[in-house]
Amino acid sequence: MTPYRLESTRSDGSPQPEAAYLPRYLPTVLASLSRWEETSGERGEVIVVDNASTDATAHMAATFGVRVISESVRSIGRVRNSAAAAAHGRRLFFTDADVALPMEAITAAAAAMDTGAVGGAIPPLYTPKRLGARLLCAYWDHYRTAHGGAQGVVNSPPPSRRWAGIKTTCS
Repeated sequence: MTPYRLESTRSDGSPQPEAAYLPRYLPTVLASLSRWEETSGERGEVIVVDNASTDATAHMAATFGVRVISESVRSIGRVRNSAAAAAHGRRLFFTDADVALPMEAITAAAAAMDTGAVGGAIPPLYTPKRLGARLLCAYWDHYRTAHGGAQGVVNSPPPSRRWAGIKTTCS
């Protein structure tokens, strides 16, 4: 499974606000979660963390019926930890606002966690426009594959822990 990640900049090169991503990508997460719940018989939840946004992120997320919590400190670690603390499930699965998520990602991640994985990554399908960025992405893809890590981080968990590099395909 490969989530589809698109360019995260406007035509003028400036970053897009998170609220611009939500109507495009959050429905894919909700639809995939719904299909996963139907096929697995399990329940999931979606928590959107508003990380001190200055746009309509929180309101936009709430219109989709998801739980919205706030984290005022701008730190991805704090955001993830806030979501984990608010979650009710036995598994944690994180994604970003600009990722379309196929059901196969949830299925593969749940299966990996059920067999003992404590972490993992699903490589994105992402093709930057600039040649240098494309070469860097290609290098990290090769490095990750050769060394068993995620996003360029080499895998070296303790023997009692297992990291899942989840790979499936999407049509």
